[in-house]
Amino acid sequence: MYFDEALNPDETAQNLLYVLFTAALDHQFEAEQAQAFGIWTLCYVQFCRHKDVPADAPHLPGFLSFLRNHPEVTSEEKDRALDAIMFALFDVFNGRIDPSVADQMVAHEEEDNHAGSTRPKTNGQDLSQDTASGGRLLTRLLFHTDLSLSEAVRLTAGDVDVERALLRVGPKGSTRVIPLPDHLRAEVNHQARSLRSSENGFGSPLFPAAYDKYVSSSPSSDDDKQAATRVMQTLFLT
Repeated sequence: MYFDEALNPDETAQNLLYVLFTAALDHQFEAEQAQAFGIWTLCYVQFCRHKDVPADAPHLPGFLSFLRNHPEVTSEEKDRALDAIMFALFDVFNGRIDPSVADQMVAHEEEDNHAGSTRPKTNGQDLSQDTASGGRLLTRLLFHTDLSLSEAVRLTAGDVDVERALLRVGPKGSTRVIPLPDHLRAEVNHQARSLRSSENGFGSPLFPAAYDKYVSSSPSSDDDKQAATRVMQTLFLT
């Protein structure tokens, strides 16, 4: 039940998934793990909603007990769920997972990215407000394709076949082609076209901010410390 609801999120749940996903990427987690972190955390939020309790640390043991008794959840998956929820509780939120806070974070980000700007349109349809920064577009692309984070952040404007709605991924000689999901075509094409008119043209990173963060810069030296902190917090809760 909680899993079904987590995999069919409403708008508020989607915002929570986005906040958790991008936070996990900021902590140098791979895209697949970042996605799993978001889904496990959303399962916990749904569990707490059904119990009518806040999604905070004191109620985590009850969710872990539920997982232990669930016939389709392995011990390894339970451990991953625990790490995911601990990450959400202590690295993203201040001890309590609140979807309304995620809504506010997303709204604030969109206001910052588009202050004073006009939303572009394609075929008469408004493009998402995140197109200018590319952050949420990158997130959704990772969710809905089999791209790895490393592949996605290295995409250039020239890698987008805007006519056939395809992405060309990887270096010459080992390139693979990925169809763009229908609901992302307009935004990806708009992003590519706008970058092609820039100084670097077709060679411009499709997601400049992510390229600077994950390719141009080195990983944070605090990663090991943060991971160790989560382990310590886990020990005190179970």
